[in-house]
Amino acid sequence: MDTRVYWIWLQQVLGQGFAQTVPLLRLCDTARGVYEADEEIWQRAGLSQAQIRRLQKKDLTKAAACLRETIEWGGWVLTPDDERFPSTLRGIYAPPLVLYGRGTMPDLNNIPAITVVGTRRCTDYGIYVTSRLTAGLVAGGFCIVSGGAVGIDATALRQALECDGVTVCIQACGLDIDYPTHNTQMRRDVLRRGALLSEYPLGTPPLKQNFPMRNRLLSGISHGTCVTEAPRRSGALITARHALEQGRDVFAVPGPVLSATTVGTNRLIRDGACLITGAEDVMREYVDRFGARLHIDAAVEAEKAFDRAVKKHRPSAEKATDAPPQKVKPAKAAEPPKSATPAPKEVQTVVQTLPEPILSAVADTPPTPCPDYVSDNAKRIYKRLHRAPQAIDDLAAAEQLPVHQALAALTELEIAGCAAMIGGGQYTLQ
Repeated sequence: MDTRVYWIWLQQVLGQGFAQTVPLLRLCDTARGVYEADEEIWQRAGLSQAQIRRLQKKDLTKAAACLRETIEWGGWVLTPDDERFPSTLRGIYAPPLVLYGRGTMPDLNNIPAITVVGTRRCTDYGIYVTSRLTAGLVAGGFCIVSGGAVGIDATALRQALECDGVTVCIQACGLDIDYPTHNTQMRRDVLRRGALLSEYPLGTPPLKQNFPMRNRLLSGISHGTCVTEAPRRSGALITARHALEQGRDVFAVPGPVLSATTVGTNRLIRDGACLITGAEDVMREYVDRFGARLHIDAAVEAEKAFDRAVKKHRPSAEKATDAPPQKVKPAKAAEPPKSATPAPKEVQTVVQTLPEPILSAVADTPPTPCPDYVSDNAKRIYKRLHRAPQAIDDLAAAEQLPVHQALAALTELEIAGCAAMIGGGQYTLQ
């Protein structure tokens, strides 16, 4: 039996982002080991009776069909047994059991990777700083990781492709789902220089709860996360939270203090994220780790080239044009402009900024239901949550749980998309 079938089976039984994955694999080593284990081992891993009953069925038919369908479609499946599986994902909370992919998987065990994320409703400023930063990071030797959303995610991926960079796009749905349709061509382009990845099998729709679950992979697969533009409520801030919990670096681009679209990035900086104004600021953090693989001078020159290209293609007021900017590559000459100027509308062809508030909670919408696969503690905490903020200490006391167990349960609920931390150790229903 192909060992990938056991991993797919385990993911199908327990779900994505399963909280007891690490203790379970610590006891059983592999998915096949879990399959062959008995109830006593599963109980020692902290599984509930409902989860144990699902494991006891041991039916591999559906998993085998899923593997066959993925391969016939032209995709591939990575599991922790595979040497190409990113080592950065092995040690995160609730690591993925299966990665479905298409394209060419970069060797992320040897290539430094940075995740670049931000808001869907990006501004001229966000597009400019994201494109400029990405051009520098690519020239400096980084693989660019992002989600597949319109806005900052697409800006980063498109700019990386324009600079012939290596890219990874992680989706929150099956890879055969054309979502969002505005970025169909971008996803096709990603396949030329990298890979599309998803934790979800073919046919999985882009459900709301999939996005925060996916965000832990965006942060976990990279060495650091850059947030270039984000309002107070943004999926990019969830990614930054995951990065901090996973021990990854968090970088943020400062923005105008009166702009609603940069409230989130400015708060990240206030709370300890590394303030960056260019690729060099990011790369200085990794010189000791990656040495000769990084090229700071090339990164700086790429950003200068980007500034020159924007300046060159800025039309006069009476000769406005919709022509896209030229392909930006590092140059050897010319001085940088004296001051950075926000990109004009004419260079916004890198992205269509259509609003898609997938992660925005609306007060009159029902809360996301608690999934069955979370732990019993998470289910207990979920029943205590309301739309009004509640302190973690109060939730722990109400359920007579130690604070660290309540925090673990709330993290499960956050990953499942049914709870949100709003700051100050307070949580609400999502």
